[in-house]
Amino acid sequence: MLQPEYLMTVADPVVEVYSQVEVEILDDIVRRISKTGKFTQTASWQLARAREFGYFSGDVTKILSNATRLSEKEIKRIMVESGAKALAFDDTIYKAVGLSPIKLTQSPVLMAMLLQGTSDTLQLLSNFTKTTANMANIGFNNILDEAFLKILTGTFDPITAIKTAIKKIASQGINKIAYPTGHESSLEVAVRRAVITGVNQASSKLQLERATEMGCDLVEVTSHSGARPSHAVWQGQVYCVNGTTREYGNLAEETGYGEGDGLCGWNCYHSFYPYFEGLSTRAFSPDPSADEGRDNDEDYALQQKQRTYERRIRQSKKECQLLNSAIESTDSEALEKELYADFQRASVLLKNREQRLKDFLAENARIRQNDREWVAGWNRSVSSKAVWANRKATKGS
Repeated sequence: MLQPEYLMTVADPVVEVYSQVEVEILDDIVRRISKTGKFTQTASWQLARAREFGYFSGDVTKILSNATRLSEKEIKRIMVESGAKALAFDDTIYKAVGLSPIKLTQSPVLMAMLLQGTSDTLQLLSNFTKTTANMANIGFNNILDEAFLKILTGTFDPITAIKTAIKKIASQGINKIAYPTGHESSLEVAVRRAVITGVNQASSKLQLERATEMGCDLVEVTSHSGARPSHAVWQGQVYCVNGTTREYGNLAEETGYGEGDGLCGWNCYHSFYPYFEGLSTRAFSPDPSADEGRDNDEDYALQQKQRTYERRIRQSKKECQLLNSAIESTDSEALEKELYADFQRASVLLKNREQRLKDFLAENARIRQNDREWVAGWNRSVSSKAVWANRKATKGS
């Protein structure tokens, strides 16, 4: 079994890798764009654009290659860790009832299943990497062309056009990761979802194979407060792995195990462990929220609202960070002044968003999760500049 708390944080090391990737790519984009204001003639612009795009594409490939190497190492470590953790918990139960499960590393079948789960997850992340490279290149190309068109037609002066382009990429970031279903997610969300799903699915397959080896046909599903409403109806219950009995329903039929939106599916924090009739004691409540005097659906809604606040804070931090990079890389005093005004506004928005989250947490007695507000590259220097810019702006108003 994997505890819900473990599944909630298991993807963090890989998310950090890809968060760094996005920031590095975006930082590269704004630094290059901040130097393009001097090209107002078509021939000069096309030459500079071709050169910049060539360098940029090579740098993106280099950044993503490094990320792939780091993420592969983390995925392999996490998969082995989670598989061993899930089986170690289950094996204590099997041993308690007199059974003798062999070690994970001694089972060719279990190791093959673990390797397959690792391979599937790595392939999915590889697809995300390719999408990120394409979207970054397209975005860089489009923004350069848009800025040049505004300058060429006289719609905007060079400073305004370049400032607008930088502000656009700073506020929007890299375009979304699109799924075959049409659903879209940010790179960070897509990576977190892929890792949690991959870990849970791989571990659950190991557990069911072990249950078959041990002749165990009952499992208890874990539970947690604020569960997804569609999952809350089946959490904390005992089910039959095969068939049904008068007392226990079938695991797949009742929970949707094996389906993307079911138990151990997309971004699911639920797991299960072996249960022996007459020997095991139920460990999970079907409704932890109710046990604490709350409503599960309300808990879930509050959790989703908190995720929204945290996502907006991350967005503001990225915007401040990228505007700061553009300021540091420009040679134009006029552009620097314009960009600082945007940095100041972004800093005020960031502090307002942080305050709204604090108020929300206090009003609803919820715990702040600082890791959910983390952004790669957000260091003391940028943070201090944002604090000072906010004070200067609010004092001036």
